[in-house]
Amino acid sequence: MSKQYSPYFFAILLAFVIFAPSIATADTSTSSDGDINISACEAKVMIDEGNVFLLDVRTPAEFKAAHIKEAINIPDKNVPSNDPDKLGDAMLLSARINEVPKDKPVIIYCLTGGRSLNASKTLMANGYTNVYNLKLGIPSWIDARLPVISTFVDESNIDECIKNSLNPKIDRVFLHLEKGNDSKAKQELDKFNLFVNNTESAGKLNFSQTGYLRNESKLIRNMI
Repeated sequence: MSKQYSPYFFAILLAFVIFAPSIATADTSTSSDGDINISACEAKVMIDEGNVFLLDVRTPAEFKAAHIKEAINIPDKNVPSNDPDKLGDAMLLSARINEVPKDKPVIIYCLTGGRSLNASKTLMANGYTNVYNLKLGIPSWIDARLPVISTFVDESNIDECIKNSLNPKIDRVFLHLEKGNDSKAKQELDKFNLFVNNTESAGKLNFSQTGYLRNESKLIRNMI
């Protein structure tokens, strides 16, 4: 190196030594103008490290169909006014925001990433500074072959014997999804629906029960 450039070199080196530590320890929490989107793999790492609040802002029906383990369901938006599953305003995030802690990272997800992004903005507008949005929603989690939980069969008013027949069929759907076999998962979902239809024909399920089961299986298919 030529001697005439040495002073400049050492000046740059000195600046790096002074400012590098502050760069390395900078606050990584999100802000309203920062990129809050994270991938499924990044979310999984944060969840495995612990001390994370996982927020599912979909409808209760979507949540029961399939959700990430330990997620808390607080819907961000209501269903259409003519939908029988319409929620009261008191059940929505805007009224329940105090249920979301401020002292830990919050990972939010929905079906496509739209509702969760809106919920993220709502939280940040209310003083939350460590908010993350799961990019592309729960399908991205499933596509990464990460596990989900389905509870809609157990939470129904269906006979226990029928539940014992339905649950293994749904479990096989998610087992194939974890292996990345979407086509086989859909086939198992078709078998589930066929069993529901046959059980209804046998008089062991009523119209309301079959409607509920078909709707939940449709919601699962939307995630695949």
